[in-house]
Amino acid sequence: MGKNLFFPRPAKNQNLPAALVQGLYWAMIAAFFSFINAFLLESGYSDIQIGWISTIIYLTSTFAGPLTGYLTDVFIPARRFLFLCFLASVPFVLLVPAVVSSFAAVTCCVVAVTVLQNLVCGVIDSWTMRIREQDRSLSYPMTRSVGSLLFAVSAYGVGLLAARFGYRITFAANIVFLVMTLAAMLFLRPVGCPGRDSRAKVGFAGALRELMHCREYVIYIASMICYLFGLRLTLVFQPNLFFSVGGTAADVGAASAIAAVFEVPCILMMTRAKRFAKPAICLAALLVGSVKPLLMLLVPSVGAYLGAQVFQAVSYGFQIAFSLYYIQHITPPRLYATAVMIYTTANMGVACMLASLTGGYMFAVSSTLLLGVSTVFMLLSAAVFSLTFLKRAK
Repeated sequence: MGKNLFFPRPAKNQNLPAALVQGLYWAMIAAFFSFINAFLLESGYSDIQIGWISTIIYLTSTFAGPLTGYLTDVFIPARRFLFLCFLASVPFVLLVPAVVSSFAAVTCCVVAVTVLQNLVCGVIDSWTMRIREQDRSLSYPMTRSVGSLLFAVSAYGVGLLAARFGYRITFAANIVFLVMTLAAMLFLRPVGCPGRDSRAKVGFAGALRELMHCREYVIYIASMICYLFGLRLTLVFQPNLFFSVGGTAADVGAASAIAAVFEVPCILMMTRAKRFAKPAICLAALLVGSVKPLLMLLVPSVGAYLGAQVFQAVSYGFQIAFSLYYIQHITPPRLYATAVMIYTTANMGVACMLASLTGGYMFAVSSTLLLGVSTVFMLLSAAVFSLTFLKRAK
């Protein structure tokens, strides 16, 4: 009883609190991360400097990501872990505008916010999927689609506020959504640590080795690194790309909103996971994703850039839900959170690090080079993922 002293009883219907947690969490993320690069540009940072800041952020995320999943598998329940992370991020969010004149200080703050807020999205997802194991009425696709919708509303609304009042308003918006997320988490059912309860507790290095022996999982992660590198080239430098064709902060917010809205139907497809969570459909979704940078390459205008977000939404929206069901199917249950966080690290860490490290130099040469490389790597991801089918053919 003492463990739940500060927590109300979980809601009987877990769909509502799960939807609120997803929605408010992604609104929080949109308020900060959709505009941080634009804020740095406005503050006098160059494209290459922003690329280096992002590289340091994602290098840190690469090492921290799998560890956060392992901690919630074995040591710290997901809800407690998320409370600690979100509360610890608040002073760093507030410090970003205060220390923006110092490259080292602002980098440290944004790294901390990334690790404590953005990187733990996989913990929320694995928490939701574990509740679903106990309560089949909980629909992950439905709750996650609320996340995309509120991301869209937040990105567009905060973008309008930023265009009128300046980018500093985005930090206040992030804190407001963070407090609301914590309140919603109080009503979501807590889960334990399955790895801690397992008879054969495995160490962190052993967990990684066990996952690396899952051939389909390794192929999927390798494919996703290629895919997410190509995708992140256009996302990390999205403000730069829009500004290069005459766009504004409102256009950057609108782009994030369009992508988030069109993700929803693809996420909702997974309410019928047995029908749609198929590797062949994943392969098709990877190919659709390559249309975004190709269209931006061929038609450099604000209208075309906005329209290209639809192809990203269809492709990435499918991956959001597919990845959780697919990883759950091909990895050991007691290492599920660790496996999800390695996937998240491929997204938030490795792919973003490579995109940030190289993208600044590419964009300094020309946007054509950046968009061409993005297209090639998104096509390469489909080629790598096709190795999954070779195993089945034997």
